[in-house]
Amino acid sequence: MYLQGHTNKQVLDQYKEWKNMPASDKIVTALGTHKYKIILASWAASMYGSWVFVNRDKVMTAPQKLVQARMYAQAFTIVLLLSTIVLAMKEEEVKKNQPKPLPEWKKVLVEREAEAMQNKQ
Repeated sequence: MYLQGHTNKQVLDQYKEWKNMPASDKIVTALGTHKYKIILASWAASMYGSWVFVNRDKVMTAPQKLVQARMYAQAFTIVLLLSTIVLAMKEEEVKKNQPKPLPEWKKVLVEREAEAMQNKQ
């Protein structure tokens, strides 16, 4: 919870917002945050997995196996890219349901007004 450039209040507000999210929104947010890592790891796993799958064939030559493994990996990559489009649409849906954040200057004004009210009492 110690981030440079963020006040404790901002971090606490983000934490409260995260805790109040439904599980489906948390999943979409986490996937969106780490999507490039997930895409890269999935692509590498598909390359390796397709090679292991195709390499079991005793009839094909090594170049044929390589081409076949690449084709399987390409098919998986296309499915992966289509799923990122769906994820982007879900992220937009989640953002629509969340209230728009207050600009920093409005937050400061609200805090100062609250402090002024407390000082008057």
